Amino acid sequence: MSTHTSQGPAQLAFNLALVAYDYKFEERKPNQLLSVRHFVKQPQISGLLAQGTSNIVVPRIQPSEEEKSQRDDSIVGVWVGMRPSWVDQNLNDNTVKAGKGSSVSSNKGFPLVQFDKTALRVVVPLGKKTANYYSLVNPMQGLCTAYHKPIEEVFFFPEFRDDAATSAHARRESWERRHETRARSVNYRDDFKRLALAETRVLLSIESHIGDLIQALRDGQDNDTDMDTFVEILERSQGLLRKDITVLQELGGSILDKDEDTSGDEDEVEDEDDE
Repeated sequence: MSTHTSQGPAQLAFNLALVAYDYKFEERKPNQLLSVRHFVKQPQISGLLAQGTSNIVVPRIQPSEEEKSQRDDSIVGVWVGMRPSWVDQNLNDNTVKAGKGSSVSSNKGFPLVQFDKTALRVVVPLGKKTANYYSLVNPMQGLCTAYHKPIEEVFFFPEFRDDAATSAHARRESWERRHETRARSVNYRDDFKRLALAETRVLLSIESHIGDLIQALRDGQDNDTDMDTFVEILERSQGLLRKDITVLQELGGSILDKDEDTSGDEDEVEDEDDE
């Protein structure tokens, strides 16, 4: 481990103790959704790793096409950060604790964990009331199994942090609040079906209005219809389209911004013994 001096916080992941991790993946998309095979609460990832590396296949940091693709029946999490293997030996090391009053924004000499090719991606399941953290391992046909882990082991990306928080307690509260909001912000299956139906409705409406305009133009050529009639048809069509688009925008906004308590499908989270 070294002391950070060059990169800014926006290019690094941080844990609650203000240790930075250089994950070296510039292509990462903020708030990226990843599909998984399933979530496993027991054993936790630390217990699985303790059994030996023969139980673990570390996936690439680059998401697979299968992970990036979400279908109606997909089990989905949001990629919030990384778990470098360093945490197994150093999680309780007092030498890496942040000083009193320190924050990501104010700390100029935070410890830096260099890139670890065995680091694991961490996701939070969507559609849940509270945030839980899972490491992705053992890819099969492009999708990983997600094993539960405590928040202390996670190094979070910038969009999942409050960089002004000046104590570990404040960071835990504010960061978890962000994660919980994101976790329950999308009731994935139902909301995206509704959004797809609304989009389809708008497209069909546009097609219908265009058909009406074409027919009106043809009739006008035959009957010497004046321009005022065409303008009236256009304005009526425009008004109907605006109503449909407003419905679509409101629905899309509610999917991204709603803060209601949704617990999701509990059968997506299981114990390893149930497989």
